[in-house]
Amino acid sequence: MRLTSTGNLGISTGTPQARFHVLSTGSSINAAIQYTGDLIIQDNPGVRNSSTGASLEFVIPANTDGSNPWGQARIITVGANGTNQDATGKMILGTRRMFDKWIVNGTTWNYGDDLVIDGAGNVGIGTINPNGYKLAVKGLMHTQSIQVDMNGWSDYVFDKEYDLATLKDLKSYIDKNNHLPEIPSADEVARDGINLGEMNAKLLRKIEELTLYLIEEHQNNQELKSTVANLKNEVTLVKRKLRNK
Repeated sequence: MRLTSTGNLGISTGTPQARFHVLSTGSSINAAIQYTGDLIIQDNPGVRNSSTGASLEFVIPANTDGSNPWGQARIITVGANGTNQDATGKMILGTRRMFDKWIVNGTTWNYGDDLVIDGAGNVGIGTINPNGYKLAVKGLMHTQSIQVDMNGWSDYVFDKEYDLATLKDLKSYIDKNNHLPEIPSADEVARDGINLGEMNAKLLRKIEELTLYLIEEHQNNQELKSTVANLKNEVTLVKRKLRNK
C-alpha cells in the first residue's frame, strides 16, 4: 500500500495515478467463483431481496469545502426477484432527480431505475423489468441505424407459381376486416406491438404484390389501348368507304 504526498492511495502499486488506484494481475470474465474482483463492495442487509443490496454512490457537494453533499448517481445490485435468499444478481444504474417513483405520494428526490441488467442478462432502459427481452426500452429511442437479421425474404412473390389473390377477393377481405391480409389490425398492434423484421417482410410482400397488380393493370391497359386503336382504324375505314360511295 502506498499513500503519496498528493493524497493518492495505491494498492499493489507504488505510483498511484488516482485517489484510489488498485493494481492486480487481472480478473477473468469466466470466473465461476465469487470474490475475484479488484474491488468488492459488500453489504449485510440480513436477507437477499429485490429492494435492498450493495451500492456504489457518486456524490458531488454543493460547496468546495465538501459541505452540502448530494448524491448524483449510483450503481446498486439486488436479488433478481422478490424471493428471499435468491443469490441471482440484478444490477441497476440510475441518476438522482426529482420525480414520482410511486414509493410515496407525489414528486420527491429519488434514484431512478434507469438502466437495469436482470438475472438473465436482459437489459431494461426506463423499465426495471425487461420481461424476457434482451433489450427492453420504455420510451422513445433514437438511432442512426438498426440491423435486423432475417431468415428468408419476400421475393417468392415473383415466383411463377405464387398464388396472387384477385383484386375482387382482396376488396372483399378489406371490406370485411378493415385491414390487409396477413397485416395485423390496429387493435392487435395496440395490444401486442410489432416485430420490425417480420413487419418489414410483410410490408415488402404487399409492395411486391402491389407491383404485380400494377403490371397486370398496365398490360390490361395496353391491350385496351390497342383494341381502341384498332376500333378507331376500323371506324376510319368505314367512314372512308361511305364517303367514296
